[in-house]
Amino acid sequence: MHWETVMTRFCEILTPGGHLAVVEEVLEPTPWSDMLGFIWEYSLNKDFQPYNMLTVTQELTARGLFQQVGIRTTAPGSFRQSVDEYIESFHARNGLSRDRMDANAASAFDRQLRALVSRHCPNGVVELQIRGRVIWGKSQSAEFTRESQGEG
Repeated sequence: MHWETVMTRFCEILTPGGHLAVVEEVLEPTPWSDMLGFIWEYSLNKDFQPYNMLTVTQELTARGLFQQVGIRTTAPGSFRQSVDEYIESFHARNGLSRDRMDANAASAFDRQLRALVSRHCPNGVVELQIRGRVIWGKSQSAEFTRESQGEG
């Protein structure tokens, strides 16, 4: 998205004194997290840069488009799913979409991930610990930022 355009629009629609809040889920590391590097071999998004809402709001702040007021993270909650469902969740990502991947590559990816995860989940159930995070603050438009810096 073009951040200057989006943040300007948020400034226009927020009520006076209103805050912009971003919400995300934060997955706690799993016993196999450090072994997921092989995903890049299969991903079709070779130039993908990992991000989360914390890094997004930091970038918006650096651009003068957001001023963080607060942040809260919940205690972790347990989420369970089968190994097959866990593997399929990776195909919901653009770079690993079954619609875009070669069928042989998708099958090889599935086999490699299944072998890795199954060592840690012998009962066939993946248990993830997930937190919720909310970051809120003031949205600032590019025009406001230029005016406050004496450029407008």
